[in-house]
Parts: sequence; structure tokens; C-alpha cells
Amino acid sequence: MLLLVGLVAVAHLLGIGSAIYWTQPTISASEVEVIGRHDVAIIDLENLFNNPDNLRQIKKINPQITMLCYINFFEIWQQPLPPDRPFGTKLTETITNNFHEWFLVRPDGQPVIYWPGMQTLNLSDMCPQKNGYSYGHYLQDILLENVLNDKVWDGLFLDNLFDKISWLGSLDLDRDGQEDDSRTCDYSWYRGVREFLSGISKAKGRKFTIIGNHLSLCYRDLVDGRFLENFPTEDYSWEEAMGIASELPIAIFQGKGQNVNLAFNSSLLLDNTYFCLGQNIAVPDSLLSKLDNLKKLPARERGPLIYKEGVYQRQLGTEMIQIRLNRVIFKN
Repeated sequence: MLLLVGLVAVAHLLGIGSAIYWTQPTISASEVEVIGRHDVAIIDLENLFNNPDNLRQIKKINPQITMLCYINFFEIWQQPLPPDRPFGTKLTETITNNFHEWFLVRPDGQPVIYWPGMQTLNLSDMCPQKNGYSYGHYLQDILLENVLNDKVWDGLFLDNLFDKISWLGSLDLDRDGQEDDSRTCDYSWYRGVREFLSGISKAKGRKFTIIGNHLSLCYRDLVDGRFLENFPTEDYSWEEAMGIASELPIAIFQGKGQNVNLAFNSSLLLDNTYFCLGQNIAVPDSLLSKLDNLKKLPARERGPLIYKEGVYQRQLGTEMIQIRLNRVIFKN
């Protein structure tokens, strides 16, 4: 209950709304229409190189859409490289052939693998420099010069935006063959990621939106919001996730499987939250229509969040949104 006290006091009238999480490297003509119906579109950066005209067409269909450039800055692809990823292919080839010092390794030199088929990179400020660059500084410049300079993007979405790294086990950040202690690893990682975020934010200005995957209040002076993958996420209870999300300017609740209704209804309890369905999937017309109607409600028709007899509830116009944990109800 204590974590939810701030939910009523913090009311950002930025959402209610819909988001789509598009990590495919291409967008077809028919998919342009689908994506354009949402308020926020997180779109893989490869689409800038594969089908830039389709990105611009989305903006023509919906000039109000916020288009965020998706990048996984934590990892690069291993061989065999997937198709239709010219930027990722070039980055993998360049780092593998010229900057292997930037791979994240164990004290015995073995690479750290987080996601199958990808290899983790060293974003810490202990990352060895080569040709005057660490990995974070290099990627920052590459993105600013070749991707984020395109005006089609309204912001950046960073997958795997972690503030700690020791959970990956024993690490050798400075590549001296010795294990770095967990506190050193975590603090060095935090500093390195801050430098990256600061560089992007300074270059792009305050109107450029930055969203990170993984729920956290870290970097909140540099990040506009967070994406809650498979809401309420694996790491937090529903109350904890809602409490943290309420303190962010923007939150995106992704619903998957059995949690779709929970994520959708929970997003309506806050005024700074967008609902997203899975990955590479549009929000259904029925839910889009409901979101479109509710987001138009003036502040006077948006009631406070109330906890009563085991139920979290909120009046939105003529609709009563109710959440009973382990049971979700939507009533007229």
C-alpha cells in the first residue's frame, strides 16, 4: 500500500494511449497503416536503411505519432548474421575485426553471452580504449551521425538499459585478466551508461524522448520513461511496478499471454502510461477504440485511484476500471 500512495498525487496527462513494439527490421506497405494507428511506435533502426519511405509514410498517416528508434546497445549479433540488418551486420563486422577489446569477458577471457545468438559489449567506463574510443563513445558517435540525425525519429528506445551488471557473474571489465569485484563492476557500468545517455541527450536536446527497457528509476534525469516488458515484469510485484511507474514521466506497459488484460487495465489507472501488446503485434481495434475515447477525457472526468475492500479502482468518465490482484474486471 505504501508504494501506491504516490499514484494519486502524481498525475501526468501524457497518456492514456497505445504503443507498438516493432523489432522487425522491415515494414511492409500494409504494416505502415497498422503502425500508424498508435500513439507511440518503437521501431527497429534497421528500417531506416531497409524502408525509409515507409517510416515517413507512417508520419504522414499520423503526424502526432511519437516514433522511437529501437536499438539494443548492450549486444551485437554473432555469426551467422540474420538477414535484413545492414547496420547490425556492419557493426558486428567492425567490432569483431577491429575492436575485440570491447567485448564483455570473464577473467579467463571467455565472452559473456546474455541472449543466445548475440555477444555482450562493455558499456562501462572501464572499457579499454582503442583509437581514442571506448565502445560507448564509439556507438554514441555512430548513432548520432548515421541514425539519429534523421528527422523521422522523435526519440530513442534503448533495450537492456541496465544500471547494474554484476548479476552476469564474474567479469573483467578492464581486460587485465583479473576479476573485478561486484561493486566496482556495477558502479563502473552505471558511470559508463550515464556518459552514453548524457552524450545523446546533450546532442539531441530536451525535446528528444529517451525510453529504456527494464523498470528502474536510475538515470531518470536523462531518461523520459521506461518500458515494462511483460507487465508487471519478472522482478516486481504489481504494487511495486505501479509505484515506480507512477514516478516516471512516461511508462509503457507491455501485455503478454495471460497478463494482457492486467497490463491494459493497469495502464488506465495512471495518466502517464501507454499500453502495448506483445512484440510486432498491433493493439486490437477494440482496445484501440477504447483507448482513443478514454485519452480524450478532461482531467475533471479522471477520478483518483482508490483502494477499497481489496480492489484498486478508478473512475474514467462513465467507466469504472477495477483491478483485483489475480483477477481483472472491466465494467461500464
